[in-house]
Amino acid sequence: MGSKTPEEKAAKKAKKEAKAAKLAAAPAATTPVDEKAAKKAAKKEKKRKLAEAAEAEAAPVDDKAAKKAAKKAKKEKEAAPAAVAEPAAAPAAPTGEGEIKSVFCTNLAWAIDDDAIKAHFADAGEILKTKWIEDRDTGKFKGMGVLEFADQATAEKAVAAKNETEVLGRTMYCRLDKPKPKSDRLIREAKPKPDGCMKLYCGNLSYDIDDAAIQAFFAPNLPSDIHWLTDRESGDFKGCGFCRFDSTETADAAFLKNGQVLMSRPIRLDWAEDKPKSW
Repeated sequence: MGSKTPEEKAAKKAKKEAKAAKLAAAPAATTPVDEKAAKKAAKKEKKRKLAEAAEAEAAPVDDKAAKKAAKKAKKEKEAAPAAVAEPAAAPAAPTGEGEIKSVFCTNLAWAIDDDAIKAHFADAGEILKTKWIEDRDTGKFKGMGVLEFADQATAEKAVAAKNETEVLGRTMYCRLDKPKPKSDRLIREAKPKPDGCMKLYCGNLSYDIDDAAIQAFFAPNLPSDIHWLTDRESGDFKGCGFCRFDSTETADAAFLKNGQVLMSRPIRLDWAEDKPKSW
């Protein structure tokens, strides 16, 4: 091979310099390692952006679904029938509470005492306690008393067996000593019965009262005479009067009606002096 000419050498050198200049001007090549890392980072970033977008898009959907579920639950609750509460069991009343264990007795002999009354009721029931009624001012026995028994059944048995029976020469009248209603505040305590009294004062009467009504009220102990009190000037009925009976025993039985309702009003009875000029 012959040596190259100066022109060929210069051309070859120029070609090399041109190639070197071209390589210098081109961007540096990416290495395989750098390219793989770049792809991985790009993929990760893409996933992050997709996740954020999905979350942003799903949020209003979830909120709407929650509101819809809450609304449905409310409708179901309103539509459901209300549960009926079981009534609370009433507390058991103490044994014997509300029972009427006492018996009121009237027209008793002045000589009556605990021993005599207990002996009289011995076959009907044991008397646990006795209370003799006396005048507040004078302390004089009024011929009345209250007997207490163990229970209402015994008290009722005593009344059934001993009402209108004779004790120490006098006919005794008795009944259950029932609590007085509020209307009985109109009824004042009766004054002591005068010996042999057969007349009763009758007060707090209806203005529509008549002889037939008062007779029916006292039956079977019917008054033999009735006198209504009226105003001297106007002649208007005063709402009271007097009833006379045939015997002191009949009057005693009638007196037991004191406080009972007659024509929607509780009657007020009291003993009246049997004076000839009072009528």
